[in-house]
Amino acid sequence: MRDHEVGIARFTVEYGLDADGNGYITEQWDNLAAPDEDVPMVTRAGLLAMSQQTLTAEVMGHFDDEGE
Repeated sequence: MRDHEVGIARFTVEYGLDADGNGYITEQWDNLAAPDEDVPMVTRAGLLAMSQQTLTAEVMGHFDDEGE
C-alpha cells in the first residue's frame, strides 16, 4: 500500500490477491481541503500522474543526465 499526501488530497491504493487468487485494486480518496466534498477529478488526475512518475523513477532508477 502506498499513500501520497499533497496537502489538498490523499489517496491510498491497495492491491493484491483475494482468497480465491483473483487480483483486486481499490482506491480511497480523502479531500483534506474540504473533507465533506469529493476530490475533484483534475486533482485526482494530477496525483495519479505524479504517482506514476515516482513509481517509474523508482523502478528505472533516477537519471541525473536526462539531457544527454
